[in-house]
Amino acid sequence: MLTGDAIAIAKETCKMLSLGTKVYNSEKLIHGGLSGTAQHDLVEKADGFAEVFPKHKHQVVEMLQQRGHLTAMTGDGVNDAPSFKKSDCGIAVEGASEAAQAAADIVFLAPGLNTIVSAIKIARQIFQRMKAYTISVDLIVFLALFADLATIAIAYDNAHYEQRPVEWQLPKIWIISVILGCLLALATWAIRGTMFLIFNVF
Repeated sequence: MLTGDAIAIAKETCKMLSLGTKVYNSEKLIHGGLSGTAQHDLVEKADGFAEVFPKHKHQVVEMLQQRGHLTAMTGDGVNDAPSFKKSDCGIAVEGASEAAQAAADIVFLAPGLNTIVSAIKIARQIFQRMKAYTISVDLIVFLALFADLATIAIAYDNAHYEQRPVEWQLPKIWIISVILGCLLALATWAIRGTMFLIFNVF
């Protein structure tokens, strides 16, 4: 937690939120006689800093990134904008200032911080789905290339037009879609079953 409030308020807030009790003021961070590894260790192990200015928030984010951490910064004020830009993911909460929203990667429209938890869960679900159906980079390029070629061909296709208004033949489209969907599903499971039997990978 990085806050401009007094250290007593910051410690009490951290205690109420079960964030820990290792909260220091900005003097410990900047003028505590620490540098290099010791300063980075302090930032990495601390639960929060109080009485900080925007430059301190930016510095904490930078130090965590130097230690290899992925950083996400959330806030609502103009003073959070530099940290939003520096962090890997800047999150502006509902009602944030225009400067914070402009600098953030994500802007929440719903109040509260529970939206962050929901966003992380959904993102990880999407990632798991992508991992479950991973295909090679070469195949992705191949599919993208031929999809573009097909799109270009459709755009310049010498299609004729009817003299009278036409309508969709929905039953025909529905039947073709069902047949193709079943064939693709059977082919997918056949390939996965073959891979499981041959390579014991499923």
